Amino acid sequence: MKFKLAFLAASFLAMASPVAADPALAAATLTVTVRNINDAGGDLRIGIYDEENFAKKVGDAVARKSMHIMGPKYTFTFDAIPPGVYGAKVLQDINRNGAFDMGLKGIEPFGFSNNPEIKGGLPPFDDVKFTVSPGSNSIDITLH
Repeated sequence: MKFKLAFLAASFLAMASPVAADPALAAATLTVTVRNINDAGGDLRIGIYDEENFAKKVGDAVARKSMHIMGPKYTFTFDAIPPGVYGAKVLQDINRNGAFDMGLKGIEPFGFSNNPEIKGGLPPFDDVKFTVSPGSNSIDITLH
């Protein structure tokens, strides 16, 4: 009898989990390689955004990371990203002040998924969007 109850409980738990029932809802891994990093170092900041939050100045990221870096390229790995359509923003915060700086000394390096042509301002979401599917996914971003 105990075995039957344990089996029944396990069956209900499996049904309650949409990830277990539908592989399309399974979380994904996203690997982002950032290239052309300025040798001045600083912090490399990356955010993964859905369409609603991409254009917001302080949008909620689906995932974000920051890492003190040196070298011409760095690879971030994000685990447990829900499948969907996203855009990525990257900033090399050379002076580590948490802001995108523009001034007499130039601008801090930045980039977006799909490496769109920069025509002034934030590119449209359609130019940066990429799809994350269940399993392993990867994108490359080159800083400007």
